[in-house]
Amino acid sequence: MIMRLKKMMITACCAVMCTTMLFGCGTTKSKSDTESTSETKTADLKSLPDYPDYKASDYVDLGDYKNIDVKVGASSIITLTDDMVTKQMKSLLKDETVDRAAKSGDIVNIDYVGKMDGKEFEGGSATDYDLRLGSKSFIDDFEDQLVGCKAGDKKEVSVTFPKDYNIADMRGKDAVFTVIVNSVKQEKELNDRNVKADTDYDTVDDLKSAVKEKLQEKVDANNTNVIDSAIENKLLETVTVKSIPDSLKDWYVSCNVVAYENAALQSNQDVNEFVAKQTQGMYTTLDDLKKSFEENCEKKVKVELILQAIVEDNHMTISSDEYKKDVAAYIANYGCKNQDELHKIYRKSNVEGTMLDKKALAKMKETANIVTK
Repeated sequence: MIMRLKKMMITACCAVMCTTMLFGCGTTKSKSDTESTSETKTADLKSLPDYPDYKASDYVDLGDYKNIDVKVGASSIITLTDDMVTKQMKSLLKDETVDRAAKSGDIVNIDYVGKMDGKEFEGGSATDYDLRLGSKSFIDDFEDQLVGCKAGDKKEVSVTFPKDYNIADMRGKDAVFTVIVNSVKQEKELNDRNVKADTDYDTVDDLKSAVKEKLQEKVDANNTNVIDSAIENKLLETVTVKSIPDSLKDWYVSCNVVAYENAALQSNQDVNEFVAKQTQGMYTTLDDLKKSFEENCEKKVKVELILQAIVEDNHMTISSDEYKKDVAAYIANYGCKNQDELHKIYRKSNVEGTMLDKKALAKMKETANIVTK
């Protein structure tokens, strides 16, 4: 996992964090999973700080880092299957409304109001929410209790919050949700007619090819991150970090603070309200969150310091041709219009640093003994 932009930027993970009490994090469906349909507004975003100037070898004793043994958990490595491709293809078709009782696998559109000890609680209510029954995205057996309901039904759903729930005050508590079922929908059959009607593709085969390519990219990215993380953890065990420059700590904290400020700006929210919402009340102000970054940055900063030491030890650089070749992906990934905008917000020094970190990890994959078990 590359540190400087990927690890340091929390904007993307903020976008997918949960915003209600009932469900865990998930993904948002779009008409096509092969391209982004959202436009990132960048004109007023704050700029990240430039990468600090320091010599990593002054702070790190690499030792015999090239010949380390790295173990990767086999369960963490994903292999793309036909079932995964088919499931994603079906998810891209629009669900069709049916006039019957809901069953597992159906999507019910619901309004709900949750009460605990007879009182409504924050995050416990929503309107016009699509819930797939059997997805286990809601707590306890909430979804099971809606099986058999029809459009227009009103149902009292009683649940108990898990004892390990992420909000301490709600752990093990009972709650009652008044649920109104607005509609019941089912998945469409996967055929050429439905594919052409609901996606940008004309046939099942065309859609399958596009989805498979995109999913393979995600699988490859996941597996790369898993191996990179295993290498980083082993380097932390093996390499001696004598001290950490304050400038690197300050840079790390500032990058994350600016990322939250920009995410709040893009969502048109007050930054403190945004922080409280995204952290589900764990932090109520940006200052509180900043203190957390300051207190918990050591491991991440050490990894960056070690990677930079490997870059120095191998005399790695990014040529102008390499930069031109790779920068287009960064422009697309970070929602920028062009290279100038990328440099304005993320700074060229950070982009080049990310490329160098990637080179350092690639070098480790050549020399380390990586075993999957």
